[in-house]
Amino acid sequence: MMKQMRQRLRWLIESRDLSQRSISSNVSDSEAYIQNILSGRSNPSLPRFLEVLAYLNVTPQEFFTFELDRPVLMNDLLPLLKQLRDDQLTALIPLLIQWIKDSGSTGAGESISNTKK
Repeated sequence: MMKQMRQRLRWLIESRDLSQRSISSNVSDSEAYIQNILSGRSNPSLPRFLEVLAYLNVTPQEFFTFELDRPVLMNDLLPLLKQLRDDQLTALIPLLIQWIKDSGSTGAGESISNTKK
């Protein structure tokens, strides 16, 4: 498993406040399964890796989209946004843009404001 993938997996585990042991015991017979993956001592099989992602509630697409630096939070936010009507989403965009500008954030906020009509 590539270093970037191991780092991503570690971040997901830590952001969920889970222990490596608890995940390992749920997806493997070995309590050190996740530790071995994160250390680079072993690589997961694809079916087992998909089980780990399912346990973390992260899709493979979210996991492998490296430019998305907060897939867990985005995964929580998207279902909420889908519940909004078009007029609510339209009203939300300028509020988000202003919030981002006020907080001094860059990056994603710039790309959002650049797409504004």
